Amino acid sequence: MKTRYRLIQIFVGLLSGFIWMSCNDDERELDKGSTPLALNVNHSSVVLEQKNDFADAVVFNWTTGTNYGTDASIEYTFQIDRTGNNFANPVSYDMGKGVYELKYTTGGLNDLILNQLSGTPSTTINLEARIIAKVNDPSITSPDIASCTFQATPYKAVSSILYIIGDASPNGWNADNATEMNPASGEPGGFVWTGSLTAGEIKFITTLGDFLPSYNKGSSDFQLVYRDSDEQPDDKFRIE
Repeated sequence: MKTRYRLIQIFVGLLSGFIWMSCNDDERELDKGSTPLALNVNHSSVVLEQKNDFADAVVFNWTTGTNYGTDASIEYTFQIDRTGNNFANPVSYDMGKGVYELKYTTGGLNDLILNQLSGTPSTTINLEARIIAKVNDPSITSPDIASCTFQATPYKAVSSILYIIGDASPNGWNADNATEMNPASGEPGGFVWTGSLTAGEIKFITTLGDFLPSYNKGSSDFQLVYRDSDEQPDDKFRIE
């Protein structure tokens, strides 16, 4: 009689930027059948927005693949890279055994694209993912591999600190003493501030003592634009 073990695996990768969860039967000895390994992603194209930082952006699922009747376990490795790189330098995760799903949060995928895959904010990047299934039996010398492609458009994250500056603000145009705002609870990239403004102008800076980068008035009073050069328009919000 074959011995069965119930394996419940939950892993939250806050630093690596993804969350995967699984709850599956994992058998020490099991004929996995002959179904080919396959990898699927729930979205072929996704535009990332910081307000959705903690929500799932893409979800990958894969089949068990086959152990070719050896009754051996299968270990999985998930990799992601730019399309066309042939996985020369992929981001790689050891998924272990009995795991058939991986999720990326919006913030996690955005961080991966910008910091590990050399992506550019607001520019769509073509990506390729693959799952590698290694059968733990010496008679099976080559792993099975399945892949899929998708594309994503990353965003430039709002600063984690923001200040009000301007002659309408409490401390005027003094960048060394700008008025700090508070992060908005439950709203990634959002800030709040309560206080008195006078007639005049305001904009927002990210670093005490530095006028750049800043967030300025866009085409309307309801649009912010990111400014990181003196050559860019320096439009302010007007307080009547």
